[in-house]
Amino acid sequence: GGSRSIYTWLCEGVPSHSFSHGNVPSWPQTRCYSHQFLTQVWDTLPVETERVDDYGLGIQKSLHEAVDTVMSTLGMLPCEGTDVVPPGARSHTALLSGLFVGDIPVLMQMKLGIDSSGDVAMQLAVRADNIAISELVHVLVSDAWN
Repeated sequence: GGSRSIYTWLCEGVPSHSFSHGNVPSWPQTRCYSHQFLTQVWDTLPVETERVDDYGLGIQKSLHEAVDTVMSTLGMLPCEGTDVVPPGARSHTALLSGLFVGDIPVLMQMKLGIDSSGDVAMQLAVRADNIAISELVHVLVSDAWN
């Protein structure tokens, strides 16, 4: 249902073997991809597996809060500092990485914008080895924010 976390499907930490108890993810201590490495991996994933959609995240205190909310909901790690939002920014792009069950890399480019009332819009681009995984991520994101 809608309460099921995307973390159920994606395990935090790249690269990592993150399943400690059957299908229950553990919380590994891992380093994040560098920006350059993530960009290289993004470019190796088939462009036809990319899915892009727009979402409304509702009222947030700041873009920083919105980035944190999305990352914690998705169970994804930020790429090298892209989770840091400059003070007063009205828009921001964060790159996220994670592993789908079976150690399949999933990469996301999250573009956020906030208006004067605090309403946040997000454009999310997802790439994976398999189009079904990209689509599933969007289904789960849609469930989380609808």
